[in-house]
Amino acid sequence: MLVALAIFSLMLAVLLGGYSQGLNIWQRAADQSGQWQAYQYRYLWLSRMTQQLVAADYRLTRTNFADYFSGDATGFVAMSSAPILSPLGRPVPVELRLVDNLQGSVQLMYREGTKNEDPERGINFDRQPWVPLLTDINNAQFRYYTRPIRESDVLDGQALPPYQWLPTASWVPRQIELSFVSDDPRGNPQTHSWLLESQNRTDSTYLFLMRLGE
Repeated sequence: MLVALAIFSLMLAVLLGGYSQGLNIWQRAADQSGQWQAYQYRYLWLSRMTQQLVAADYRLTRTNFADYFSGDATGFVAMSSAPILSPLGRPVPVELRLVDNLQGSVQLMYREGTKNEDPERGINFDRQPWVPLLTDINNAQFRYYTRPIRESDVLDGQALPPYQWLPTASWVPRQIELSFVSDDPRGNPQTHSWLLESQNRTDSTYLFLMRLGE
């Protein structure tokens, strides 16, 4: 009986060890799947928002129209008819910004204005709360696939320069890249590069290009 109990105890210990290891593997896989799904949801939110970036006829002067977009490496402000928090439809101002969380990492924050705000009537983000979309990320930055447009290009009617990846943008770009590094559930760093499409030509861009003869 003692020999049988010893063998049974040994087999039970092996089985419990295998069960515990399998449970840990399953938990890590579930954590990785949960993180992947969370990132996918946020990528889809941002992709839908940037695909609906719009530029109504916001006048710079009596004769010039321009897209409403202002972006740099830390984020951008634009008008979108597909905001993340509000219903689809009328364009509202949106802002994305990379903010230091004072704990050694960065957060991607989002806020939006109301349907009654636009560049002509004025935009006031100060009373709107920030919503975190991504937390605990590092080495994050935005880049824009756009043309390096200057005010002299508009006034002098010069030929447009080719599209380039630039750290800043002053009108709706063709693509927006968000790159960042995050840790997986095991603590290993993973590099992400999200390419967010936007409309190739908005109404005001079309009018602008028509004046330049493109």
